Amino acid sequence: MDNGKALLSKVWIICSQADLEEYLGPVLPDARWQPWVPTYLDAKGHTIEDATKVIVEHLNGLPERTTQVSSRQLKLDTELDRVAETTFRIARDRALERSKNWAFEGRSFVRAT
Repeated sequence: MDNGKALLSKVWIICSQADLEEYLGPVLPDARWQPWVPTYLDAKGHTIEDATKVIVEHLNGLPERTTQVSSRQLKLDTELDRVAETTFRIARDRALERSKNWAFEGRSFVRAT
């Protein structure tokens, strides 16, 4: 502490909330925000937010004639078969909230009519 102000420091904040920077930015105006890059794991689809984006992009990119895709096939097509089941499940639910054109029935994504 110097004259009532914190000194320069490195801080790691582990949070699944994608818009954390938006909330903390006003109280940490000089903060430099950098995404976490795993050292030993493949970063593709590693976080819930990354997996959510991958699922949404994949579903939105499917041809209109595709009315159903199994979660197993989606995982293989997007390489999300390497993420933890809980991570995938949370990402799946968030993706469905963002993409109103799809629902989840049984073990498959089904295009909403």
